[in-house]
Amino acid sequence: MSSKINTVDEITEPTEVLRNFGTRLAELGTSDPPIVAMVVAEMLTLEPERLGLAMLYIPDPTPLIRTVMTLARAQGKLRPEINVEYATEFFLSSVLNGIRTYFASGHVEKVRPMLNVTLEIFLYGAFTPQN
Repeated sequence: MSSKINTVDEITEPTEVLRNFGTRLAELGTSDPPIVAMVVAEMLTLEPERLGLAMLYIPDPTPLIRTVMTLARAQGKLRPEINVEYATEFFLSSVLNGIRTYFASGHVEKVRPMLNVTLEIFLYGAFTPQN
């Protein structure tokens, strides 16, 4: 059974999943900036009813990213001193903050490069160096 688990672990490269997540999020964000700006604004509201309605249309990425962090931990890629939950929350808050910042400032063209930089900084701090 353990060889089967190891095979499953080797199927997915966590860094590639995170990179693809950022790339697809950037593509979504730049595909229709006015709509994405409205969605981002609704996600930042302090009104529970509005936030609840917005979240009906936005899939929660937390389970996906938590799974990726758990897989990275199992593969020995996530630094042992980094908690899976905190890594998940930090990654998502960094990504969403970048999106919010550049949509709010009207610089949608900076979303993709900023998500790339955010990923590289995250990987440098949370993942073990790979030779």
